[in-house]
Amino acid sequence: MGEVLAVDVGPGNATPRIDMSARKVRVRKVGSHGGWKRLPVQGDGSFETKLQPGQYVVDHEPYGLDVGINTPTTIAVAPMETTRVYITVSLGIK
Repeated sequence: MGEVLAVDVGPGNATPRIDMSARKVRVRKVGSHGGWKRLPVQGDGSFETKLQPGQYVVDHEPYGLDVGINTPTTIAVAPMETTRVYITVSLGIK
């Protein structure tokens, strides 16, 4: 479970409501050379998926001028627990 957060948008860095649903988050197990699991992002920036316990790399999928501020990142998923991830992207709007 997590959220994609937009930064540096709008005049004076005021954050207008931005529909984040065109963006995707991707995740794969650390050490895996397989493909990424692509996760849809809701309009409010939230996303979620179920994963087996382990270490995972989480990244945002490039979209337009978006630049990931804190991605990729590695997370640990524990059994029977929720892991929260917050991804910050610059939308390239200044």
